[in-house]
Amino acid sequence: MTTMHDEFQEASHGIIAHVNDDHRDAMLKLVHAFGEQTWASDAELIAITPEQMTLRALSEEREETVDVAFKPPLVKVNHVRRAMMQLIKEADAMLGDAVPPERSLSLSSDLLDYLRAVSVREPEIARNLREAVAREPQMDMQIDPEQGQFLSLLLRLINARRTIEVGVLMGYSTLWTALTLPEDGQVIACDVSEEWTNMGRPYWEAADVADKIDLRIAPATETLQTLLDDGQAGQFDFAFIDADKNNYDTYYEQCLQLLRPGGLIAIDNVLWSGRVADDTYQDDDTRALRELNIKLHTDERVDLSMLSIGDGLTLVVKR
Repeated sequence: MTTMHDEFQEASHGIIAHVNDDHRDAMLKLVHAFGEQTWASDAELIAITPEQMTLRALSEEREETVDVAFKPPLVKVNHVRRAMMQLIKEADAMLGDAVPPERSLSLSSDLLDYLRAVSVREPEIARNLREAVAREPQMDMQIDPEQGQFLSLLLRLINARRTIEVGVLMGYSTLWTALTLPEDGQVIACDVSEEWTNMGRPYWEAADVADKIDLRIAPATETLQTLLDDGQAGQFDFAFIDADKNNYDTYYEQCLQLLRPGGLIAIDNVLWSGRVADDTYQDDDTRALRELNIKLHTDERVDLSMLSIGDGLTLVVKR
């Protein structure tokens, strides 16, 4: 029988690699705030359990390990990201850089569980796929069920029939879309990984929606350009962009051409765990998102609204 610790062990390698690639500054804050290791000039995540994160504090002269407890201990693997964000906010407050509570990007695990219990109507097949995704190292890249349901509601509101998805992973959001579309509906699903998308295929088939999903394994810019070259501009109702951030602007421009007037684009990760508002982050992904957010704010071709759901979601309606 697989235990909670077994699940954390299976998922931890991917989480640790992702955090150490993109969030070392945040790990240093945790070391300074919770470990009081103010001498450290760098920090890295070395282990995760349901009870705590273990960090290594580093300088040229020394290194120490620091344990930072999850309070309360986590009960699900996919709570790691939110618990980590909460600890980072607490560290900001302890270090004198507190974020006003009304601007919180995330919910406590208990409040999130409550939200899902009284709001989310997740189909069983979608839950099965989400739980399978949660066991994989890249689980943090997948949207949450409340966001899947929100996108489904938007599709119904605009009577969507033809949609585009840029970034599929294991196809959880794709499944929500296909379940929502009418019998003659279609989602053009763009991804570069046959390995990951193949993991989602059995769930699409079990839900009897695989025939609605036109999966195209190629760089999404190429797939979208092919649609434009085929004369399909203005023929789509909806597009969801959730892929590599450096190409977000290109995806946006191509999808905008493919959408009909009144069509909707949903762009994920636009708040990027708060990094878009922190000038200390100057990596390519953060800068690309920052620049797109500024561009959208003044783009007269569309109406828009940026929401704090998930990691930030911008909705754009083509005029």
